[in-house]
Amino acid sequence: MADELEKLIEVKDVTYIYSEGSADEVKALSRVSFDVKKGEFIALIGHNGSGKSTLARLLNGLLLPTEGKIMVKGIETTATRAKDIFAIRSSVGVVFQNPDNQMVASIIEEDVAFGPGNLGVDREELRKRVDEALGAVGMTDHKNGTPFKLSGGQKQRISIAGVLAMRPDVIVLDEATAMLDPRGRKEIMQVIRRLRSDYGTTIIMITHFTEEAALADRVIVLGSGEIIKDGPVGDVLTDIDGLEKVGLGAPLATRLARGLGIGEDRKIISIEELGRALT
Repeated sequence: MADELEKLIEVKDVTYIYSEGSADEVKALSRVSFDVKKGEFIALIGHNGSGKSTLARLLNGLLLPTEGKIMVKGIETTATRAKDIFAIRSSVGVVFQNPDNQMVASIIEEDVAFGPGNLGVDREELRKRVDEALGAVGMTDHKNGTPFKLSGGQKQRISIAGVLAMRPDVIVLDEATAMLDPRGRKEIMQVIRRLRSDYGTTIIMITHFTEEAALADRVIVLGSGEIIKDGPVGDVLTDIDGLEKVGLGAPLATRLARGLGIGEDRKIISIEELGRALT
């Protein structure tokens, strides 16, 4: 079924080297290849330094491959024509780790309107998009307030709303919960669930929390700049030994299931699934 879906992003043999040719040269990614299809929810996981954030910036042309190529809806990210660069940046929206770095206005609805406003969206459509985006992240009641008095989770929801209002085909969340407390992380994961259930948004979630990755349909594991594994969430996250080899822990429910002697064929990755197996 997934193979029949439209390819939104194609990553082909991509290598990225920081400070190429210098004494400080670092190869962040090496011959990475995968596709992103419309409607997919992909979790991209790996330890710190595995190349996850570099890949996030490559996906919408903020960085360009040293070797290989990335296509966004058929347009290569190395495109030089303004309209092609515009199309790429409009198609792939990125939410970064620190929401404070993405705040550009002192009023929340103005902050959300900034991105689509720069795209030339007219006033009536802009109003509609801002209201819809704030509603999608549960922040409508705060639209006339200032983002600087919000909690970390609320600020990140505003960042997501700003990207949503641009109507991208794909939203990339680059460690969007890493700086948040457990309550803030829960808020963001609820927003992601809503984007999936209500809007069918194509999502690439970059994280090192395997419990968060358990919400995805597909998981790509990065290790030392290379793809170690790419497959259905149940197959990848129940490979406890394989995850440990790249410095990652399987979800708590998966580890508990093994400790309780419940067969790995059950593909248990959530506490709810573990509870059902036990009863």
